[in-house]
Parts: sequence; C-alpha cells; structure tokens
Amino acid sequence: MNILIYGASGGIGKALCLQLKNHHNLYLVGRSMSKLKSLAKELDLPGQQLFELKDFKTDFDQFVHWLQKYNQVFDIGIHCAGIGNQKKVIDLSISEIENTININLVTSFLFYQAFSAVKCQTGFDLVYLGSAGTDEVWPKNALYGATKAGLEYFCQSLQKEIKSEKGRIWYYKVGSVNTGFFNHLKNHLSREKMIQPENLAKIIVQNLEVTKDTNIHFPVITIRSD
Repeated sequence: MNILIYGASGGIGKALCLQLKNHHNLYLVGRSMSKLKSLAKELDLPGQQLFELKDFKTDFDQFVHWLQKYNQVFDIGIHCAGIGNQKKVIDLSISEIENTININLVTSFLFYQAFSAVKCQTGFDLVYLGSAGTDEVWPKNALYGATKAGLEYFCQSLQKEIKSEKGRIWYYKVGSVNTGFFNHLKNHLSREKMIQPENLAKIIVQNLEVTKDTNIHFPVITIRSD
C-alpha cells in the first residue's frame, strides 16, 4: 500500500511514519530536506521517496511530476502540516495572515489536487487534521481558528465530491498535541496533559486499517486529552 504524507517530519507526521513503517510504502513530503533525510534514515526509506516542498504554489507542478514518475497509485494521502498563531487581529501582519492561511488551508486544496493525479481508482483515503478548538471561540485565535474552521468545511464538501469514486475523508478535530507546534505559543495546556503524538498516530492508523476494504468511515472525529 502506497501512502503519501505531507508534513512528514513534524511531530504528528513523524509519529504516523513510525506507526506505518512496517507495513506500507511511504512517500514523505516536507519543507526541510535535512529533516526528511534524517527521518528516512530512521525508517530505512530510499532517498528518492522524499520531496522537499517549500512552497506549494511555486513547486506544485514539480511535485505532481515527482509523484507521477514512479508510475504508482496511492491508497492513502495524509495532510498533517500546520502552523499556529496567537495574536490579536490588530497585531497581525500581512505576511503572518498569508502564511497561516497558506499552510493551514491553501495547501489542503493543493494537496488533494496533487494526490488526485495518482490516486487509486478503486478507492482511497484522505486524512486531514483540524482543531477541536474551533468548537469554542477564543481571543487571539481568530486567524488560526478561521483556517481550521475553513478546513472542516473543505473536508465535508470534498467528501461529497469524491464519494462516487469510493474516496473517504477522515477529518480529525484534535485538541492540543505535544509537538513543536506549541514552542512559540504562550499560555497553552501543560505538556503532560496534551495528547501525545504517538497515541494520536495509533488512532489514525487503526481507523484506516480496521475499515480497510469496507465502506465504513467516520468523517469527523474529535479527539481531546483528559
């Protein structure tokens, strides 16, 4: 089974790779080739199955070409790249607004468009990671929350578009996960109370494996820590 993972070298992405490494053929995409190479060494993965994607908008055609050159079909696509922001709206710069929207939302559209060029024609799964924080409104969360709320609508709409192709969307509304995501954010939940990335990865992989070769899936799944 071929699996494409965007954001592979991040905390959640790496945990997913480690969970999947023994049973699947992984193709890893991220913004840092050095981090991807380090992960590939740990996974004993060929270097040609890595792609450095710094900017989806400028590198999109090259990314699609990289996918197509293997003449492989992909069964699963996982989008787990994201960026946080905790600022009042009045304090946000244009670059911060654009960067957060691009990484959290725009890449979600482009990831599917690229994946669709190599998707399995008999059925496929797509995994996107949202935020449980969109269930409530918080100050200094307008930008991040808006991108994740938009992502949820995107996923629900895309599910209707791909249903006839036996495509399934798994959208996880996740609480705070203990990753580097929070390194530059203040006033967050204590690390020990956060969801651990390896536990989240186990849930995601288990759902995919248990429902393999069935028409069962849970389109929106909320996961919170205790």
